[in-house]
Amino acid sequence: MKDKQLKELAALKRINLYQLVIHLLEITPEAKRIASKWIKKNVKKVVPPRAKKDDTLLNDELLMEYWDNLQPIISESKESDGGPRKNETALWDWINKIMELIKTKHISREAKFVFMDELFSQYWQKKSQFGDILIDTGFEICENKDEWEYFINKLEEKAGEKENKLIMDIYRYYLRNEDQYLKKRRKHLKTGNDYWDLAAFYREKRKIKKAVETAEKGILKGTGSLKELYEFLFTHYFYNKDMKNLRRISQAMIKQGSQEPELLERLFKYHKRNKDYARAKDILLRWYKSVRDSGQPEDNIKIKNHLIKMREYLKKSDWKTIEPEFLDYVKQDNICHYLEICWEKGMKKEILEVMLAELKKKGNRPVLIRQCDEFAEKLKNDFPGEIVEYYWKRTYKNIALRNRQTIAKAINYLKKTKKIYMNILKDKKSWERRIGNLKKEFKSYGAFLEGVKKL
Repeated sequence: MKDKQLKELAALKRINLYQLVIHLLEITPEAKRIASKWIKKNVKKVVPPRAKKDDTLLNDELLMEYWDNLQPIISESKESDGGPRKNETALWDWINKIMELIKTKHISREAKFVFMDELFSQYWQKKSQFGDILIDTGFEICENKDEWEYFINKLEEKAGEKENKLIMDIYRYYLRNEDQYLKKRRKHLKTGNDYWDLAAFYREKRKIKKAVETAEKGILKGTGSLKELYEFLFTHYFYNKDMKNLRRISQAMIKQGSQEPELLERLFKYHKRNKDYARAKDILLRWYKSVRDSGQPEDNIKIKNHLIKMREYLKKSDWKTIEPEFLDYVKQDNICHYLEICWEKGMKKEILEVMLAELKKKGNRPVLIRQCDEFAEKLKNDFPGEIVEYYWKRTYKNIALRNRQTIAKAINYLKKTKKIYMNILKDKKSWERRIGNLKKEFKSYGAFLEGVKKL
């Protein structure tokens, strides 16, 4: 602004300045937001203490103004199946402004109710991807019983499973209205988690008998995961040394086909501790199947470790039926470990097949190559011809890389090959023929020829 304009403004009377501000607010939409922001920032300096009511009115206006800016962004994002990413920054800017405004605690109840009406108008629209954000905003704005009850009424308009759970949480954790929570909770008992929510409530209130009764009903009627219910009952009966009921729920869990690895592990340890081999074996097998059938690739290590546990516990006659599957998982998970087990079991031919198959694969796995070389040395007397071919292919692979380090490895393989031909196969002619052909094939490669002079 120029000095002349500043002087003209300074010369204006207060009434004229007021009229100018009103005029700017009327013709420039952005001016209202800027003025509100300035007043908000400087309110303590320019507004007397008695004007707290005016501060609330200002916040009420700002709240709806921020919402008016946020609402189109939500609608646009919904219509465009996610909306352009460039709108994400603007969306979160307005949400953060609303959250900061809520923190001032100076918003009227009437403005909050209007805001909640607008908020739920957006929330109930189909496929709203901002549902959780809108609900979180509603949770932040509620401070007292009247506001929470208004929020509950809005949720109940079209309440589904999610909304009913939110209502129960409000009664239980925010309003501390246990009667209303129980009334709502008892009407909505369907899944195992529903029953567990109620059982956990009774447990917190030290009403253990009711908690147990609820959990027992849950394992009979609940759908989905019953893990928490079984775990609670198992722990309760175990610490009360109620072996009859402990066996009953264990059998019920197995009969229902429950595949909860943690509970099965606890049952296995229980039967093992009581030296009940038959039940422990049955649980161990079920535990293994629950881990195996999870379908998660990252569970291969768990499967292998579980199979190792089975090998340690089961009798030899029982282990024989599981061992092939055990070896298959170990082979998939850690081929080096698999080869070590094969050696322990005297499966020499299987080791040889793995070694030869590895030669056909691309890439370079130094640890496995080193292990295969060690086994080649151990197997040379049993399979001299095959080990010769193993060394010969290793030789070719290293020559092809054409550097001094790999040439040195190739020559080392040739030395081992020569020993097998001379000392085990007693076939000097075949050695001389093959080494001669190899020298001709790589006659232009001086480093290689220099290295094989003495062979």
